[in-house]
Amino acid sequence: MADLDAELLALAGGDSSGEESMPSSPKEKSSSPPRSKKQSRDSPPTEARKGVAKTVKRTKRRKTYSDDEDEVSSLSQHSESASMSQSDSEADFGPDTDDKPIFPYEKLYYDAADKARIEAKPEIEREEILAQRSEQVERHEQDLTLRRLVAQRAREEAKNAAKNKRKASAADLEDSQRKSTRQRTKVGGGRVGEASSAIEAYKRQREEKNLRDEQRKRGETVRRLASPRDNFSDADAEGESDNDYDDRRYKRRSPSPPKDEPVAELQDIQRARVGRDNFAQVCYTPGFKETITGCYARVCLGPGRTPGVNEYRLCLIKGFATGKPYAMIGSNGRPFPVDMYIIAAHGKAEKQWSFLECSMQKFTDAEWLRYRSVMANDDLKMPTKAFINSKLDQINRLINHRFTDTDISARIKAQADLTEKITRAGEKADLRERIAEARADGRDELAEELENQLAAIVPMKLAFGTSLEKKETSYVNPEQERLAELNRRNQRLNAENVRKAQLAEMRQRKAKKTLAPGIDDLFEGGSDISRAGTPVNGAGTPKLGPTLAAAASISRTASPNPLSLANGTPRSSTPLASGALKPVLSQQQQQKKKGGLPTIRKAALDDEIIAQMDLGIDIDIDV
Repeated sequence: MADLDAELLALAGGDSSGEESMPSSPKEKSSSPPRSKKQSRDSPPTEARKGVAKTVKRTKRRKTYSDDEDEVSSLSQHSESASMSQSDSEADFGPDTDDKPIFPYEKLYYDAADKARIEAKPEIEREEILAQRSEQVERHEQDLTLRRLVAQRAREEAKNAAKNKRKASAADLEDSQRKSTRQRTKVGGGRVGEASSAIEAYKRQREEKNLRDEQRKRGETVRRLASPRDNFSDADAEGESDNDYDDRRYKRRSPSPPKDEPVAELQDIQRARVGRDNFAQVCYTPGFKETITGCYARVCLGPGRTPGVNEYRLCLIKGFATGKPYAMIGSNGRPFPVDMYIIAAHGKAEKQWSFLECSMQKFTDAEWLRYRSVMANDDLKMPTKAFINSKLDQINRLINHRFTDTDISARIKAQADLTEKITRAGEKADLRERIAEARADGRDELAEELENQLAAIVPMKLAFGTSLEKKETSYVNPEQERLAELNRRNQRLNAENVRKAQLAEMRQRKAKKTLAPGIDDLFEGGSDISRAGTPVNGAGTPKLGPTLAAAASISRTASPNPLSLANGTPRSSTPLASGALKPVLSQQQQQKKKGGLPTIRKAALDDEIIAQMDLGIDIDIDV
């Protein structure tokens, strides 16, 4: 029985040597069956722990058996212990056929059909099944590891037993056999001085698993914020299978990215938003589809719950599709045809939308919160800031793309082909050629029939009520019309005010002339006539006739008073010759007509002017 106890302790990983005995770890469980009460009472604690057979124990045991039976039992003791250890290992771990994996297909499924069946199940049920299978696979791998260790020890012990056959008598055979078969073991299995690579690998596996558990605990708060549904507790870290299940569940269900890549915020998503005008700008640029895929759009769903207010959704652009053509307005104000539609995704829901249904307005906070909740409920990952930044770089390169001749030709050809498809110009051209041939051959009936077919061809109706023809609308902005009317009214008021000012000035001049007719003020009208010739008696300066009006502005300095003559006749009654000033005026006009450099001219004085006058007075002087 002592040999049997030693074998069981060796299988459990205990130390059966007296010199190097160590207490076993409380966490490790012994695979040996429990001892009977009688055996536990007969053997002292120290002897049971060390596993050393004493003389007293051997004496008590020999009392219960006869000498003959003792010899027979001693001879078969080793073979019995070896066979029991072998049978125990086989009973615990099964035959060698169990070394095959439980789930041969991708480590979690029996085959492809089993995988499809599990994938079709609801999410919660599917996760539970996968977690249970993962736990089974891990336990199976641990069992295989322990089985290999036990089988290796059994082979080594059998070799040692074959080498150490006893050659002594039957009485000494039991002691020598016990000493030869009992190998010195250590805690954790294996012999003293032998390095167990399998046990070391198992320990390293346990340390790595503990390290993963600590990392999971540190990031538990971040995962809970990113995914409110995954509320993991610290109590789950006690069990091994629970830890693996939580790690796998986090990898499959959490929409949050790794900690080193922060989640994109609303401001980042705003920068990656694409609207209808942006689509119209770059929809025919090379690399358009690859660049815009992964960006975001604010899609209009139509009227919402609030009357007169449209409802919008924040959607991810997952790709493009081809559909019914429609027209868009380019940056130059001209319409052009487009047949591309975006595949917009809101969570797991996907639908095709035209470029015209993508709003140019920014995302609202309510739309962003709804999108985040939908992504969390559908177990989808949120975009990261690094991904958004990479998309922004691609968009900038797309906008700044320099078109080559090939790109321009391809763009023009694509638009022309789509326009021809819409207008059905190819069909019309073929019918016209057939009509001309029929006319040339004299088949008038066929020509008329073809003309009827040509008249029946109508252009394709574009989607969303759009058209490739630019419509002249009579719509006028009411604000602009109001400003134009205000400008016209101000112009009329300004013109009226100017006219009134001019009339008031004319009335003032007429009033002055009415008060003193025939008398001119010396300083009225800015006259430059010198005051030196003003009469002392206060008589006013008479008005000059139309002939002498041009000479009124000439200076009269140092000239005699022309108001009275020598014989006392007033000048107002003196007739003036019509050609009195002709020589002076003609001389000035000739000087003005001369070309060349300007010359300094001395103004004619009053004396000179009077001297040129022919007054018609003859004075007889008697000497």
